[in-house]
Amino acid sequence: MVETDFFTALSTASTVTAICGTRIYPCQLPKDPTLPAVEYRFIAGSNLPAFTTMGAQKYRVEVSCWGDTYLDAISLRYAVVKALSGYHAGTMSISYLMPRDNFDDILLQYEAVCEFYVLDTLQ
Repeated sequence: MVETDFFTALSTASTVTAICGTRIYPCQLPKDPTLPAVEYRFIAGSNLPAFTTMGAQKYRVEVSCWGDTYLDAISLRYAVVKALSGYHAGTMSISYLMPRDNFDDILLQYEAVCEFYVLDTLQ
């Protein structure tokens, strides 16, 4: 499944785990998380069916890199982009789309977001 393959790509990247360890979460951070941490979610998708296979599945994935400081958040984003941009394994390939920054006024935490396209050519 593309979701588990994406998690594997992210959680086995030494550039990422050197900063956040195993703090990589689908959909949302736990309550009162230790930072820096990564949160990711599949936010859109489409398919390109073929006559002989299910076709290629294209997903848009948002990865939020959280930190107590802006530098923590953007350093983690840089590591994520470095690890995933151009990634290929099995039937999955990942390309970098764009960055975005945010600050959570309630939690007083910085969020450095990066979005990717994930293409999975199902067999």
